[in-house]
Amino acid sequence: MFRSDGLITVEVDTEAGAAYIRFAEGKVAKTVVHDESDVLITFDLDKTGRVLGAEFVGVEEFTLTSLLAKLPSSENAPRGEVRYVSARKLQEA
Repeated sequence: MFRSDGLITVEVDTEAGAAYIRFAEGKVAKTVVHDESDVLITFDLDKTGRVLGAEFVGVEEFTLTSLLAKLPSSENAPRGEVRYVSARKLQEA
């Protein structure tokens, strides 16, 4: 459900307590709300139902591990396919 064939992007807004994980590029056809935990999560889906991204609102810890753990099917989350790139390395490129 949360597979990514490319690079996963994480955008964080600490002031708003929100984060967005982009699993894939594409046109959002539908947004689904999942509100069963302490954090509100919305999923952006394409027309085939593939998850393009997940937005987390009400987040206090912004590590990728903590965000992925909040997903309803965290055992399917792409932990092994994720790599961290520091902002400094991106600026140097």
